[in-house]
Amino acid sequence: MKKKLIVILLALILPLSLIFADFDYQLELFSFDPLYKEYMADKNKPELALNLSYYADGFPEYILQDDYNDNEGKYVIEKFPLTRPFAGAPFMVEINLGETISVLRHTFTFDHWLSPISFDFSWQGAINWYMEGEFADTIGYDGVYFFGLTMRVADVFSFRFGAHHYCSHYGDAVWKRIPGDQLKDFWVTYKYERMDTLDLGLSVEPLDFLRVYFDINFPVPGITTNLRPWIFAPSWLDQDGKPNNPYPDSYNALVINFGIELSYLIFKNLGDTTIAYDCHLFQDGKINYSDPGHIFYDENKPWDVDHTLTIAQEFNEWISLEISYHNGRAPFNNMYFQHVQYVSVGVRYNPDAAFTLYDSAK
Repeated sequence: MKKKLIVILLALILPLSLIFADFDYQLELFSFDPLYKEYMADKNKPELALNLSYYADGFPEYILQDDYNDNEGKYVIEKFPLTRPFAGAPFMVEINLGETISVLRHTFTFDHWLSPISFDFSWQGAINWYMEGEFADTIGYDGVYFFGLTMRVADVFSFRFGAHHYCSHYGDAVWKRIPGDQLKDFWVTYKYERMDTLDLGLSVEPLDFLRVYFDINFPVPGITTNLRPWIFAPSWLDQDGKPNNPYPDSYNALVINFGIELSYLIFKNLGDTTIAYDCHLFQDGKINYSDPGHIFYDENKPWDVDHTLTIAQEFNEWISLEISYHNGRAPFNNMYFQHVQYVSVGVRYNPDAAFTLYDSAK
């Protein structure tokens, strides 16, 4: 057995040793130009941006809260209508504070079609604020982060694998619009949560102007500690001592997204023009909660689907103007139940600075 293992290891190591026989090596302490780039049309992408959105459909008028009924021994949904119209509706302002940081990036360059090969530790974080159209009050904010390993091969294939987290919170604009006699029954700590799931992504750039990607986000026993609303949790997840959901094993609260990006230099005095499409699929769409007192897994119900189309025009390598159309779930995750259509216009700041510790080629 040991001899077979040694032979297998040699068979793997020998070709790699020949490839790396003569190479250049670079070590970067950090970089804002990630190996695995954010998805241009992803509504939750980490960025420094300001957006103004016009809601043609689905501007929030109510909120939902899931709860556990001790008397009946089951999960239920409560609906809280919001009183008084929002200032500036149907416009919403979104402020995004986020970035992807590559840490300790190792890059090997050599004479082979696989060159260069880079890998690093990647941290990605964002806080997204959603405000009324007049900037007066906050409807809510999402906290999103990812940390894990990323790798890029031949400037064509990129991979990422690590832990992912969502956590949402209502803002003062919502609290002010819950009737006083109902507010006492509302959990101030209520939030949409995926803490923590694993994320696996693959991005391919077969041509200079083309990128396609596939991403899957999934909870894992022993790592995922909480999913809110509770009605979305798979049957294996223990929820603070309450009975688990009676869902089939095939349900695992998956989130899948894929997309395509086309970039081309149309205006010579500016940067690239990019057209991007992103599709998100939510397996929790199969949970039927239309009847608050009867929540169940519906095999015939489709997954929830998000469609986002973005056109971005770079002014230079750091600043770009973006116009997006979104049809699907509300961008603020606490409003997961709200189907919306909106068009947004915004400005994005995207630095790509790096700090190199060592470069054998120089």
